[in-house]
Amino acid sequence: MSLLHALDKVIARGERWFVIICASAISMILVAQVFMRYGLSKPLFWAEEIATQLLVFMTFVGLSLLVHNRRLIQLDFIISHLPPKVRRLVTVVNDLAVIGVLIFLVVYSIKWILLQETQLEMSPTTRLPLWYGYAALPVAFILMTYHYVVAALDAALGLDDKEEQS
Repeated sequence: MSLLHALDKVIARGERWFVIICASAISMILVAQVFMRYGLSKPLFWAEEIATQLLVFMTFVGLSLLVHNRRLIQLDFIISHLPPKVRRLVTVVNDLAVIGVLIFLVVYSIKWILLQETQLEMSPTTRLPLWYGYAALPVAFILMTYHYVVAALDAALGLDDKEEQS
């Protein structure tokens, strides 16, 4: 179990740095775009498109990081008032349901990216294949699935209760 937790923490640390790097890159690209457009009258034709792609990746990987930190919005008023064993069972069932949905999303997002018409789509500005940006979906869903598997195992084994008490 400690290997799963160690890998979970490494993945989360990587996600955190990825989000920081994407946010920094977006800021630098857009500042350069403003300078080039208004200072030198030579706009960067690709700036908005690349910034948008980075924002998409940052958003989905950031969502996975929120899953790891258990910071997603949730309605847990009733669950928090349940007895500990029932709360653990409800949490495990909920996590398993989410894992099922995420696996469904992984499979179908990969199938969508592999479709010929998706593979042939090109960005109008940079002429890069659009599936590069679409790849954020399955990558983020896989990361979220892993975080939920670790959380479900913790809940099933009662490890999350020990963390709450300390």
